[in-house]
Amino acid sequence: MAHGGPGVSGHDAPAAFWWDAPRGPTEPRGWSRFGAAFRTRTRTERTHRTERTEALRRSEERIRALLAHSSDVVVVADRDLRILDATGPVQRMLGCGPGDLAGSMLADLVFPQEWPGVEALLAEAADLPGTTLTQDIRLRRGARGWLRSQTAVVNLLDDANVGGLVLTIRDVSERRALEDQLRQIVFHDPLTGLPNRALFLDWVGQALALGRRSHESCAVLVIELGDRRRINSLGHSEGDQLLQAIADRIQQVLGSADSSVLARLGEDEFAILAENLADPQDAVALAGRLLAALAASVEIDGRSIRPQVSIGIATTTAGAATTDELLRNADIAMYQAKRRGKGRPELFNPEMHAAAVHRLELEEELRRAVEREEFVVHYQPVVRLGDGSIAGVEALARWQHPERGLIPPDDFIPLAEETGLIIPIGNWILQEACRHVADLQRRGADDRLRLAVNFSARQLTDPSMEEQLTLALERSGIDPTTLVLEITETVLAAETEPMIERMLRLRRLGLSFAMDDFGTGYSALGYLRHYPIQMLKIDRSFIHALGEGPEDSALVRAILNLASTLGMQVVAEGIEERWQARLLQRLGCTLGQGYYFARPMQGCDLAVALDRPLEGRSLPVPGTPSPGAAGDGADSGVLFRPLGLADALFGAHEAAAPTPSPF
Repeated sequence: MAHGGPGVSGHDAPAAFWWDAPRGPTEPRGWSRFGAAFRTRTRTERTHRTERTEALRRSEERIRALLAHSSDVVVVADRDLRILDATGPVQRMLGCGPGDLAGSMLADLVFPQEWPGVEALLAEAADLPGTTLTQDIRLRRGARGWLRSQTAVVNLLDDANVGGLVLTIRDVSERRALEDQLRQIVFHDPLTGLPNRALFLDWVGQALALGRRSHESCAVLVIELGDRRRINSLGHSEGDQLLQAIADRIQQVLGSADSSVLARLGEDEFAILAENLADPQDAVALAGRLLAALAASVEIDGRSIRPQVSIGIATTTAGAATTDELLRNADIAMYQAKRRGKGRPELFNPEMHAAAVHRLELEEELRRAVEREEFVVHYQPVVRLGDGSIAGVEALARWQHPERGLIPPDDFIPLAEETGLIIPIGNWILQEACRHVADLQRRGADDRLRLAVNFSARQLTDPSMEEQLTLALERSGIDPTTLVLEITETVLAAETEPMIERMLRLRRLGLSFAMDDFGTGYSALGYLRHYPIQMLKIDRSFIHALGEGPEDSALVRAILNLASTLGMQVVAEGIEERWQARLLQRLGCTLGQGYYFARPMQGCDLAVALDRPLEGRSLPVPGTPSPGAAGDGADSGVLFRPLGLADALFGAHEAAAPTPSPF
């Protein structure tokens, strides 16, 4: 075989394609080995192509089978957001077959309110080839409602094999439901279902950030229920019902406005975030509407309970730059509202913060004063109006500050009440006053000299109160029938059986109760009838109003008549003028107290004063017998004629206390 030269056609041909072989006897005319080889190769390629196609088909079927049994659905959509194809568990997840989706619009599959956000996501993906974007989307689940999906979108519009936006959809409904339950537990109050402090603070932070960008102000309103402890004394169930009722009323005032949200911050504290405020007074107006809604009584298990709330308001216009500052300012304003009287709102101002810092410093000093016993007891006499002699004394606390000198009670007792320091302070005053007066009684100044000690509602509810009283009586040796506990009318607002039972136990020890500042609070005939009260102390405001008109004298006369009917005695407080004492004596009052007779004095000065009537204070009315105290009969020389209830009422309290013998 030659390696080159002319072939059968007469042209030179490459040696690689040259066959120099004769046709075989069995080969047909016109046959060539080259043509046979070409036809053989063509058939082989066709076979290989068929095999590859089949392999590809089987691969696609395998992929579709795998997708059908996977947990994700894959949807392909074109530039117009029309669905081209869908694979995976389409029927199980979306409630329809792939053929039903093909040709439909993606918008028909998405929850309507979420479509604008989804459309924006798809538009962003269309501008970012090859980038994957993920978002939670609610999708239609056929006739079964909506599912919550986690959908990943990738742009394969330029891929010749895909030519679309590919959405990989995963059903996360159960996972999200569990997350919602956990979030509800972590960020919501279990009683009211309201957001708790953690979630509220997050909302406030978001509102502050938004306000800085949009230059809009917001406000936080802190609402405190002032008498939760009183309600809990009836039972925690009643307290919970009250909280729920208050939460419902607040929510009714707020309505469905998106600009205000309500949260429960603590045991008896709620908070409102009010956004998009045009003026801080808008928040004050909202507080007014809240107070009006909360003023009505709440019926709980047959009891009518009137909530007492205080509202503090802080706005971003007052300079609060952080979440903590805004909430702190609202708290400061709320405590200011409490101090000025419950049932009112207070709008924060920077001066309040300075005052709050001062109060914190004062509280720390007060705690040190308790540890160092920096207190002294002063005594103000209670005088018989007939002869000016001292019938009893009221023990008054003073704080002997090492730098500021003698501090009166009005400057630290309210703070002691708020912080609970009134318990150790009150116990010390009780021990010291009992010791001193018992010593005076033993020295013969007056063995029936009465000692009145102020007791707050917090002291009366203190579990150790009875133990402390018993200890004071035993250590001092004072006659229990000469000890009087003065309580305010706020104690009567909590008409509870536990409180009455506690007072009755103290009555059995021989102690008596006086109602201080009578006429200024919650007093009602029902309270006076149910509580074991033996004395009324007319508030100084009634005494100062004497002489302004006949109706003022009539009020005092009415109190005296009421006390006489109930078998109680009366002391007129705040007597500062001679004419006041004379008029009160004419009206039938026999006991008085005030600067006209004597200012509060130290114990050593009291011992001197007991030796004689107070100079120039004897006030007999010419031509008239010296009247007895209301309910006293003929005995006008007794401070508290047997401090028991009237005979008709005494039996109702089961002979709660022994009746002391008359002086």
